[in-house]
Amino acid sequence: MENSNLGFKAWLWGMYFISLTKKGFSAFELQRLLGHKRYEPIWLMMHKIRISVGHRDDKYILDGYIEMDEGFFEGHRKKDDDGTPSKELDRQVKVIVAVSTVPIVKEH
Repeated sequence: MENSNLGFKAWLWGMYFISLTKKGFSAFELQRLLGHKRYEPIWLMMHKIRISVGHRDDKYILDGYIEMDEGFFEGHRKKDDDGTPSKELDRQVKVIVAVSTVPIVKEH
């Protein structure tokens, strides 16, 4: 975000949209989604995000015993006709979590 002419909200929405799908977005499509007039700042933002994600992937490598699990997290609450939040959830978000572990050897 350093030396960027884009606002904080544009960066957050950009990170959200980029991580939303495996296929990815083109800079032109992201520009359209963000409603931004100029292509160049969006293109630069996308490359900065991709570079930082690449550095993170190099830093954290799963090895040894890898455990995976799935879980569901609450989504957004629906609103009743009067605008108050209802008890019913709009949806649940499914996530997959992986962690590498080292077995503990117990001595007798």
